[in-house]
Amino acid sequence: MNSRIVVVAAALTVAISQFSACSNHQDQNMNNPVASVAQPLCVGRYVIDVPTPIAGFHLSQSFKDVDIEVQYPSNPAMLEAEIQKRVGEEKLHKKDGPISEPNIGTPDAEIFVTQDTDNLFTVRGFTLKQDTSFFLQVQATKNYLDGAKISVRQLLASIIPRDPLSVPKEHGLCIDHGFIPGQYAGGERVTMTADLQKINASMTIMTNSEANDSGGNILDRMSLLPLPLANFISSNTTIVRRGNRSLAGRSGDEYGYVTKDDQSMSLQWSVQTGKDHAAEPMVEITLDTTTGLAETDRPAFLAVWDEILTSLKRRI
Repeated sequence: MNSRIVVVAAALTVAISQFSACSNHQDQNMNNPVASVAQPLCVGRYVIDVPTPIAGFHLSQSFKDVDIEVQYPSNPAMLEAEIQKRVGEEKLHKKDGPISEPNIGTPDAEIFVTQDTDNLFTVRGFTLKQDTSFFLQVQATKNYLDGAKISVRQLLASIIPRDPLSVPKEHGLCIDHGFIPGQYAGGERVTMTADLQKINASMTIMTNSEANDSGGNILDRMSLLPLPLANFISSNTTIVRRGNRSLAGRSGDEYGYVTKDDQSMSLQWSVQTGKDHAAEPMVEITLDTTTGLAETDRPAFLAVWDEILTSLKRRI
């Protein structure tokens, strides 16, 4: 066995033992996490462990098809400025007054409706909870306008501020700096992106309860030639992983390759939406190196990938 691979494998064993010593650092700043620790991150209704330090951490989401954006940190003046920016004074038509939320203990939330066409409206909701502003938006035709306003109003009231490093124990959906408690309600889409500085890689995990199987599983879209032959005839990539793999009770597909020109590695695991959208949303996880990867370093990188994947769990 190549001596360098032995050294890398030994180093990896130490790294993995450090990863397993995972603790919940809810009070640490996302921009300055403790190094060499696996950090559990809540994404939608899933939890996955990633190696720190983490940079560029971001979540985007929608719930019941209502898009949700977040501004953090925020305060009343920042919220008001953002409302003016997003809505615009010249076209603002206020349909509803402030909505009191005494049970949540937050400042008043507001809903605004603007008419885009004769039969299309945009419903916007804004609220400040602690030091985080949440901006909601959904479009609806005139027949569904009242229902859209109710959905936005209810969602404004239900969002609970959340430390992005916390993993709630109750049922609900983890969003950026927030949590929506309750069972599956439809239209749930959450995407997390992060830069994993320890391994010089960027990661994305996406869950979508409404995704349709438009292109088939990943293996159906890739070459099924025997690996030696597939790699021989390919001028661009070398396949390093290909096959079925079960994670978190879901049977999905894994595919990974190295580009021959810059030696960067790209890995992906995905599973299509099942019959029960609540329990079986589409899930896709990708990990891409940000620099070239020497051939002798590939086993260590793949082992970290395996650590990340096997940590995937669906929350209650």
